[in-house]
Amino acid sequence: MHLSLRPRQTAAVLAVITLLLMAAHVATQYARLVLGRENLRGLVHMFDLDRGGNIPAFYSVIVVLFAALCLWLIADHAARSGRAYARHWKILAILLAIVALHEGTQLHHLFVIRPETQEQRLTWGPFYFSWTLSYGVAVLVVGLIYLPFILHLPRATRYLVLVAGLLYVSGALGMEMVAGLYIAEGGTRDFAFTTMTAVEEFLEMTGMLVFIYALMDYMAHRHIGLQLGIKPDPQPAPLMEEISSPAA
Repeated sequence: MHLSLRPRQTAAVLAVITLLLMAAHVATQYARLVLGRENLRGLVHMFDLDRGGNIPAFYSVIVVLFAALCLWLIADHAARSGRAYARHWKILAILLAIVALHEGTQLHHLFVIRPETQEQRLTWGPFYFSWTLSYGVAVLVVGLIYLPFILHLPRATRYLVLVAGLLYVSGALGMEMVAGLYIAEGGTRDFAFTTMTAVEEFLEMTGMLVFIYALMDYMAHRHIGLQLGIKPDPQPAPLMEEISSPAA
């Protein structure tokens, strides 16, 4: 059996899943905020985009790991064919694996420093979630380092990667800063905050969807893929028979 993935079909499937997760989040948050159903038999937590350890978080981990796999396959192909920037592809794959770890464990919460007074909250404003500052600097540095690499990409791939990055960063950092400002000014996990969370995650998921499409399209035009096969176990070497002379 031969399994083939097509860029457009894969992107369409991911788009449908993204929309379903958005709808489930909105419906369960409506039940929580309007109908007063805080738990709804676990469904509120199961589809809450602002929480970890649930279906949206698991989906995000799988998608990011798939993107990391595509990057690694491209890096391997570039290295074997002697193409430029093989190391850049490989480093990107490792960075995406770290992002997957972040998505699955909410690692950035370990770097949050909460303001203690209302004055500090207002001063910090959009940096209420303090990790956004350090992550923002890291994104800027990586972007500048990878600028020659991005410019080296084919035009279609380059534009798609830039759009994907803009969407993802707008969600992961931009909307997180908007939500931070809202909380700093006294907001709570109400309907407005839930809407911000939905927009944030939608941008992140859409950005990753576009990125995966860009990678798969790049791979398809260069016949880069992963082949899996099952081979029999190697047979053990026959034991040397002892040669003994017959007894006299």
